[in-house]
Amino acid sequence: MMRSLFSAVSGLNAHQLRMDVIGNNIANINTPGFKKSRVTFQDMLYQTIRGASRGTNPVQVGPGVTIASIDTICTPGNLQNTGKTTDLGIDGDGFFVLSEDGGRRLYTRVGNFDFDSNGYLVSLLNGMKVQGWLPKNSSADIRNIQDDEKKFGSIKVNFQDPEPAKATSEMVFAGNLDFRANNGILLFSSTETTTARFNVEYSDGTETGEVEMRLSFTPTSKFNTWKWEITALRGGTIIRGGSGTVTLDSEGKVAAISTDDGANAVKIKVGDGEFITVALPAVGDDPGNFVKCGSGGSLSFPPDFALPDEIISDPFTLTYTGSDGTPKDLYIDFSSNDLVNWNWEIKDSNGNLLGSGAIELASDGTVSAASGSAAVDVNGDGTPDDTIQPPTKGNAPTDFTCTSGGSLSFPPDFALPDEEKISTTLSVTYTASDGTEKQAQLDIDFSSKDLVNWNWEIKDSNGNLFGSGTIELDPNTGDILSITGDSVDVDLDGDGVKEFRIIPFLDPSSGELFYLSPVSVSLIYSELDPTQFTPPGIKLEQTVYDASGNTYNVAIRFIKRDENGNWDWEVESITNSKGETLDATTNEITGSGSLKFDGSGKLISGGIGTITFDPDGTGYLKKVAIDVDFSRLTQYAAEFTAVVESQDGYPAGTLESYTIDQTGTIIGVYSNGVSRGLAQIALARFTNPAGLTKEGSSLFSESSNSGDALFNVPGAKGYGTIKPGSIEMSNVDISAEFAELIITQRGFQANSRVITASDEMLQELVNLKR
Repeated sequence: MMRSLFSAVSGLNAHQLRMDVIGNNIANINTPGFKKSRVTFQDMLYQTIRGASRGTNPVQVGPGVTIASIDTICTPGNLQNTGKTTDLGIDGDGFFVLSEDGGRRLYTRVGNFDFDSNGYLVSLLNGMKVQGWLPKNSSADIRNIQDDEKKFGSIKVNFQDPEPAKATSEMVFAGNLDFRANNGILLFSSTETTTARFNVEYSDGTETGEVEMRLSFTPTSKFNTWKWEITALRGGTIIRGGSGTVTLDSEGKVAAISTDDGANAVKIKVGDGEFITVALPAVGDDPGNFVKCGSGGSLSFPPDFALPDEIISDPFTLTYTGSDGTPKDLYIDFSSNDLVNWNWEIKDSNGNLLGSGAIELASDGTVSAASGSAAVDVNGDGTPDDTIQPPTKGNAPTDFTCTSGGSLSFPPDFALPDEEKISTTLSVTYTASDGTEKQAQLDIDFSSKDLVNWNWEIKDSNGNLFGSGTIELDPNTGDILSITGDSVDVDLDGDGVKEFRIIPFLDPSSGELFYLSPVSVSLIYSELDPTQFTPPGIKLEQTVYDASGNTYNVAIRFIKRDENGNWDWEVESITNSKGETLDATTNEITGSGSLKFDGSGKLISGGIGTITFDPDGTGYLKKVAIDVDFSRLTQYAAEFTAVVESQDGYPAGTLESYTIDQTGTIIGVYSNGVSRGLAQIALARFTNPAGLTKEGSSLFSESSNSGDALFNVPGAKGYGTIKPGSIEMSNVDISAEFAELIITQRGFQANSRVITASDEMLQELVNLKR
């Protein structure tokens, strides 16, 4: 009888424990990543009353029930979208790997992650660091490197690290070159020169005569570029000449023209004080439109005029007050060669130098660097007892300080100039339309921000602008190196008739900046027929980068050579970000080749080419070498569609955002458009995940029955993939748990009834004694 009581008690205990497990499951129904448990019962060791024999079964009585196991059910839960990039769910059987500073590893299904202040990817539930792979080279792309180039550990992203610039090394062309194109090669044969002759009358005040000038064009080796030359002869003797190159556009007009000596005109001295100036054709003009300009007058600067190569400010009075409150006058002088780097000197009222130094200004006018100091004798005993220090970085250029209790103040309106401006009067003697000689005064303004590169403007007395340009000085000697600008047509009386023209022209022999000529000019040559030039192919332009991220515009021209599928390509020009065209020799530019197409329009040779150049012409910047792929070009009788399909260079960039893909790769997106795999999250897999030990906080640890953790990347077979922006829900099924709840309740009730019945039977047994 007592056995039934104990059996029922074991049933109560077992069902109570099962109720505890069900209660825990239901309590965690909304716990992310929770894995439900189940209880399995087993009967206890039986008491054998009579063993089995032939024809009879054994007689055994069991003592009740016990718990066989509490199993973790590791089926995946549903994924709930959160929209947060660093919330990660696992679609599969893997586990995230967590660790505290490289110590013991724990595992979880809850990807509730974010980056901490140090850039580590951590679990927001417990602060543990997410484990995965990082590139050994911090600038490498985790997606494109071998396993031996990776390291396993805590995932960290340095959000301040820039993406270094990458020089262009590959350029791919694609599209069509029109078979129907009719590209001109040369206007004349390679050995032929076209020449025109014309005469110029002159008078130098003592004699008159004629100068014969010959203008010739000779083709060069560069497509559509010609050598021009003017030879001046008087009495059969060459007296002066000029030469240069001219490049023509697709319509046979001037695309670019220059002189070999760098001037913008040819100036020929034909007599004492008499010059003939031959102006070059303008861009867009016919290549033969060289224009003769007579002298017709003179112009002069003030005799003492000179552009400064240094700025020295008037001495400014400083009020120095010592620690005893006594004021003292000091004086400070500033001088500069470029309006950025200033030298300073502080003197006393007797002109004695107290100290000096230098100040460098930043673009916003504040100090970027300073040096020097000045010693002040406050009480006049011959011993300096205070020191004046220049401003420190980021402060105003007036923020001089005293180290021993004194104070220093500048005039309230003091400021260092950031631009030098000079105005002077230009005296002009010209011949009016009625033949009389007249004089005019023009204002010419010069301005500079560095005392080397100057802007000039010519105006009348009312401030009307006639023309402008630039002047470049030698920074070491102050000599004028070049002058640019369009010719200045001057209409003094506003009647629409230009009295004269001022031509910007640097005469190296005399240093003259301008040349005066009559406005009425004679067209001396216009016999070249632009129709003889046919379109010179197609030009494609592409931005490329050097190793420092500087940009360059590379212009490549394709020229059809014949009707047999032969094309040439060449680098026509390379321009830097300042708009300056690189010199082919100085910058060691190479890049040309030939393409051959068969009769069906397929490229059969010349599919790979190379372009190289030295970015700064000094070797300081690494040379750029670009492999050019033309293999995707075709030659069909169809429109030009050739384009640069891709190039692989880019400038430096900063990290702007990041994403996480299904393989667990954290992809950084940089301001230069580059994306790079910064790290990859690891997943762990176990032979028996149900054998893991629950550690609380949604964490699991290895046990002897779970097997060792096997690590791999998300997406590997059996590990599952990452679902960014989602969190795994609990796998508890509430309807099933309620059913288990009812079953457990009934089992508990039934066992309690056994105890009640056994009690009543024992009561009846006791009652027999009565």
